[in-house]
Amino acid sequence: MENWFPYQRPTFVSPNFGGYISGHSTFSRAAAEVLAYMTGDEYFPGGMGEFEAPMNEFLVFEDGPSMDITLQWAKYKDASDQTSLSRIWGGIHPPADDIPGRLIGINIALDVFDLAESLFFVDEDNDGFYNYEDCDDNNADINPNIAETCDGIDNNCNDLVDDGLPVFQFFLDSDGDTYGNIDSIVQSCSFSIPTGYVSNNEDCDDTNPDINPSAMEVFDSLDNDCNNLIDDGVVATHNLDDIFELEISPNPVRQTLRVQYNYSEELIFKIVNVDGKVMLEKIVSGNDFVEMDVSELPPTLYFLQVQNSIGTQQVSKQFVKY
Repeated sequence: MENWFPYQRPTFVSPNFGGYISGHSTFSRAAAEVLAYMTGDEYFPGGMGEFEAPMNEFLVFEDGPSMDITLQWAKYKDASDQTSLSRIWGGIHPPADDIPGRLIGINIALDVFDLAESLFFVDEDNDGFYNYEDCDDNNADINPNIAETCDGIDNNCNDLVDDGLPVFQFFLDSDGDTYGNIDSIVQSCSFSIPTGYVSNNEDCDDTNPDINPSAMEVFDSLDNDCNNLIDDGVVATHNLDDIFELEISPNPVRQTLRVQYNYSEELIFKIVNVDGKVMLEKIVSGNDFVEMDVSELPPTLYFLQVQNSIGTQQVSKQFVKY
């Protein structure tokens, strides 16, 4: 060890003073912290900083390094740490001078950055955030420290509206029967139901207010009560004479279908195609016959369905339109 000398010129005289805080440690750490504040990221752009030290060209005091060297750092403070260590390796400072300088540099950087912000930026709404970090500097209730609320506004300046809040689903009720359409959904952070929507999705036909889970099943080849069953629980018969003494003529028919029956109360007459779609409908009370104009119907097989007004008695009969 008696032959060791600092990494300086042989003629370089080591300072004859006691240890002082390393200026390299202080200034380099302050610079590293300021860069992190300014960029919003403690890492070098791309995640890696590099410096090339060519062989026998980089050193000033003597030849060296003995080969090309690439210095690399992930963070700004990694580079500042090597700057600090260089003063120890060079014999200018002992380790006791290093760490206090780094800690002071951290505090200096914060003070410098705070002063720079006050000189170059404004805080119009006095909420403690300058205009470059406040997404609405005219509203003190909008800044990065504000909790997000359900109001359609980015309250906390994270570029998201109403994020992190409970989500409620509502369903369009086109036919106004208080049952919603599962295929028409809106989402909201508010539990207040929007106009025209309901909180359930139980309607199997949102174009017909007479079809929903509360409707009575009737004999019409439709799932009236939305239980995925057609005409279930309905007593239907094709023995026409037992109920209405129903007769239709002519069959096949071209223009006018005449229906004769024996029933004194209100009846509902429907002409339904093979897909279950109601093509014509009439409500008749107190007659013994009804005529239905079928001239506009496409030629095919149809069903005449007749039921009383409360849906407890139904009959059906086929006919052909030509």
